Amino acid sequence: MGRALSVDLRERVIAAIDGGLSCRAAVTRFGVSAASAIRWRQQTLRTGKMMPGRPGRDSRSGLIENRSNQLFSRAFATALCNASYSSAPSMI
Repeated sequence: MGRALSVDLRERVIAAIDGGLSCRAAVTRFGVSAASAIRWRQQTLRTGKMMPGRPGRDSRSGLIENRSNQLFSRAFATALCNASYSSAPSMI
């Protein structure tokens, strides 16, 4: 996994955009991706900070764990429903 770009570079890109440069012109000047510049700008507007997040963070497993019982129940009910219509022996 790559390293986060420096906060100094982020500040310069955001300052250029705030100074009137378009995101596309700023990325050409500083050599970063357009997606990064747009994301940094949105983060700055939303939070007031432009610090990089923690690297390698899994953002989905916590959501899945919180709903695991509901997801398991739905999958089990679907399997039971499908097994009752099937002529093949059930694997449940």
